Amino acid sequence: MTDFLNDWGLTLVTFIPVVGAVLVMALPKGDESLIKGAALLTSLATAVVGILLMLEFNYDDAGSLQFVVDKNWIDVINSRYIMGLDGISLPLMALTLLVVPLCIIYSWNHLPDPGKPKAFFTLLLILETGMVGTFLAQDLILYSMPEFGWFTLPKELCTGSSIMPQKRNPDGLELVRAKAGTV
Repeated sequence: MTDFLNDWGLTLVTFIPVVGAVLVMALPKGDESLIKGAALLTSLATAVVGILLMLEFNYDDAGSLQFVVDKNWIDVINSRYIMGLDGISLPLMALTLLVVPLCIIYSWNHLPDPGKPKAFFTLLLILETGMVGTFLAQDLILYSMPEFGWFTLPKELCTGSSIMPQKRNPDGLELVRAKAGTV
């Protein structure tokens, strides 16, 4: 089990909710109980993977990254898909994996206006991916992606893109994009 968690644990705990969100989007709009059940089942499956990670976590070595995933991602800028779990991100991930199923259970009969369960539960699962991904991402580029949200560089360090001037890109990345000739 440890080998499986070392290879896939963090990726699964991050992206199972996205798979569940796609599943919820594919369900018929009128079957509200099926939509809610699929969202709850997805969040509980994510929580089970998180619990397995917590059980295998070496608490004596909480200061170092564990279950590290380090894969090549964008060669041009030497960006990597790096995720890891340490003593700081562990309780934040655990809290997220506890709160999301509780939100789904609470929302079962208390759906906020305008009362569109399919959209609400899809967005809640996508939010779960963003929260967990934020706590586990170790690469600045991965961490600053809008999907993992909440980290932005100051305006002074960003420029407008040559294609879309209103978009703010980090200067270094804009230069690499221009040098590589790719969009």
